[in-house]
Amino acid sequence: MALDLSANAPWITTAAVKLGLFAVGIAVALALVNTLTPRWMRGILSAAVMLGGIYLFSLWLS
Repeated sequence: MALDLSANAPWITTAAVKLGLFAVGIAVALALVNTLTPRWMRGILSAAVMLGGIYLFSLWLS
């Protein structure tokens, strides 16, 4: 008799896919911020991208 570890919760896989897409999107956005902005604005824009990304991710999951 084998141990069944399957979960009957399809939202887990969709949340994992959304988290993966979010991580890739944030990485691309931060790469663009660090590449295209002047040095004195990088900290402010990086923080804005992260906070905005977290906000949009919370809206996307709900």
